[in-house]
This record gives sequence, C-alpha cells and structure tokens, in this order.
Amino acid sequence: MTITTAATIADYAAGDLTPVQALRALCRDLGEVESQLTPLENERAELRNAISEILTRLDGERAIVPGFGRVALTQPSIVERWDGARIAAFAEYLAATGQDELADSLAQCCVRSMRAGGLRIERERTAAD
Repeated sequence: MTITTAATIADYAAGDLTPVQALRALCRDLGEVESQLTPLENERAELRNAISEILTRLDGERAIVPGFGRVALTQPSIVERWDGARIAAFAEYLAATGQDELADSLAQCCVRSMRAGGLRIERERTAAD
C-alpha cells in the first residue's frame, strides 16, 4: 500500500473525507497505476513473442533455461464446452413433450458452484474509446 493510499484510507476512517472523496482519490490512484502497467504489458508481450520465435527454431519447441525454468510452445487445441442456456432449453422441450425421464436425466447433469464475489470496476468511456 502506498503512502497516499494509506493516507486516503486513514483520512476516510477519521471522517476527514466523504466516501465519494475517498473513492475518487483511490480510483485516481488506480488509474495512474493502470497507466503504468500498459507499457509493461506491451514489453511482456514483445518478450514472449521473441521467446516464441526462438523456440520455434528448436527441436521439440521447448527448452530449460538455467536460473529461470522451462519454456515451451504448446500446440493449438480445440476445447469443448456446453452451452448451459441451450441445454436448459432442450431440457424444457423434453419435459414439455412428455419426455420427463430424459429431461430429469439431463437436469441432473447440471452442477452448480459458488463463485466468490469481488470488486468490479467499469471505466467511463471517453471519446477516444
């Protein structure tokens, strides 16, 4: 946590900043940090491309880099996924057409799990976006 972030949080906790003022200050700081990340992300992409180019010339397209680790190119693959909304609609169709046993069997294939909530930030769009 930076000094300014800690100060903003302390000022808010002390009642010296309103929630909107504190959020504005923290979001401004976040924007500054994110703007510094963009050049690093671009540099990271360039480095990864350069590593990939070198690996394509190696037999087996992988290498052990002493002091770093293992680097390798993976082959493209096809990933299957099921469209939950279409499957649910199909199960409803089966039930509506009297095929309850199939509809129930299909419904039992649905697995639900909890996803942790978190902060969601949606930036305002500017004319440049």
